[in-house]
Amino acid sequence: ILFGQGDFVRHLLDLIADSARPGGAQLYHHNFTGIVETAIRASVAPSEEAQIRNRVGVSKFDNSREGDEFISAFSLEYKVDSPLNAIITDDAMRKYKRIFNFLWGIKRVEQALSTSWHRASGLAGIGTNRVLAHGQDRGEHKKLQQFALGVVYGASNLGIQHQMMHFISNLQYYVMFEVIECSWAEFEAEMLAAKDLDQLISAQNRLLDLVLERVLLVEAAEEQRRQMEKVFKSILDYCLAHQQLCEVTEQALARRGAISRSDEEAVLEKRWGVDDPDAGQDDDDD
Repeated sequence: ILFGQGDFVRHLLDLIADSARPGGAQLYHHNFTGIVETAIRASVAPSEEAQIRNRVGVSKFDNSREGDEFISAFSLEYKVDSPLNAIITDDAMRKYKRIFNFLWGIKRVEQALSTSWHRASGLAGIGTNRVLAHGQDRGEHKKLQQFALGVVYGASNLGIQHQMMHFISNLQYYVMFEVIECSWAEFEAEMLAAKDLDQLISAQNRLLDLVLERVLLVEAAEEQRRQMEKVFKSILDYCLAHQQLCEVTEQALARRGAISRSDEEAVLEKRWGVDDPDAGQDDDDD
């Protein structure tokens, strides 16, 4: 329930933002550990920090491979001691981890879309500012501005990015509120009514099985799950292509800015940007 809210998740997403983008850093365990510990220190009271840090660990997804992107192989795990491990068994922890992996995949796509949009929006401001700032090359900067704005709004005009963000937002709402919170409310009622340990364990198993079924992580929904994974991959591919286009635009704007600054300096020195190596020789001959 707390995955979709709270300071810890917010800090974790902010710290991992650079690696969350498609094509980001590759898989290194020490990266995981450092980022998670920093997020814990920033969001947990000092009196509880040591206990939580000792229980929260990092690991790879069960199906991850060496060389996978940073966030695609990232997973959290919680160390359970006796007597709690009599209820939260290894089998239950594997189910919790599957649910976490699915939720983290949604967060990954959401982060990629947000990063792509913010980066492109910044380009629009850069292009506009340079058009206003450079009167001499206004025509050239106007072309660059139109290109930058095309990068930002071209896909949105077709409704592509809006549809992707709408899909991810609704999917996340469904999972967090319609599935997890409702299932947790049912579990709490069963937990309070449990009269022995076996009933408590059965209530937890029903909770996990119900959540897995409703988020399509069971064998019966294998085809639907694969379709959803293809949608996630298509969105990430779009974000990668969009960011690459942003990089091209940034480079073009930087080159145009450097040329404009050089020309302005030349004008101030009354050299008009071009030195005639023969000019001094002609004066001497005269």
